[in-house]
Amino acid sequence: VRSYSSNRDLSQLGPFDLVVASYGMLQQDAERFAGQHWHSVVLDEAQAIKNASTKRSQAAMALNADFKMLASGTPVENHLGELWNLFRFINPGLLGSKERFAERFANPIENGNLDARKHLKKLIQPFILRRTKTQVLRELPARTEITLQVELSDTERHLYEALRQQAVDNIANTGKAKAMQVLAEITKLRRFCCNPKLVVKNTKITASKMAVFAQTLAEILENKHKALVFSQFVDHLEIVREHLDQQAINYQYLDGSTPAAERKKRVDNFQAGEGDVFLISLKAGGTGLN
Repeated sequence: VRSYSSNRDLSQLGPFDLVVASYGMLQQDAERFAGQHWHSVVLDEAQAIKNASTKRSQAAMALNADFKMLASGTPVENHLGELWNLFRFINPGLLGSKERFAERFANPIENGNLDARKHLKKLIQPFILRRTKTQVLRELPARTEITLQVELSDTERHLYEALRQQAVDNIANTGKAKAMQVLAEITKLRRFCCNPKLVVKNTKITASKMAVFAQTLAEILENKHKALVFSQFVDHLEIVREHLDQQAINYQYLDGSTPAAERKKRVDNFQAGEGDVFLISLKAGGTGLN
């Protein structure tokens, strides 16, 4: 078993070698993986390639293998187009083109056509091994948590290191209130990691965390979901609000300064469907918000 790393030469693989790689590595080194002929390819948590337009999905489709298998607990999360893309990986051509699939199956099924639903089920059934919910109920988690790791850019990292060294000097020169100074410096560094503008007001540096947030939110909204967005820092939420305003995204907002009556109104409005995003400060959301 070989855990894949970016400096490994796939051409050195031999019979019975097993390569384990993340989707991020597959996307990053797509040409290397596509240039190798594989005996078998197994994609775990295969919903990761559900979106046909992503580079991750394109990298998976380029894999050349004698046998392909998908494993997924949620093969369809948002719409039937995701199922079409998964079958495009394991059995290309079975469901036709994306447009033909939408015409024959997706659109009729979403409009309540039971015949189209039965036809699709009959077509894909031979290729699916499925455990029902009753079989796996005890194994199901209460919820799914996905942590997105955000790396600082080189520019951010250099400025962060300067701020960190300045923090060390400030603490060293502090007298009796050293504990408070440590807390203040740590908070300053944490705020910088959220967005450099929270520390360096007029900076033109692009915030890596904001970029990941914008990309993730776009995918969430594209799939017709809503999002609760929490932050400890109210001024960080203000930056997020600017982005939502620029993108013409409808949202609700709540922080500690929001009056009780207005607070309930905004919660009720969001639950009634007014707004795709709800921005909430951690302090305000920590009490009385279900």
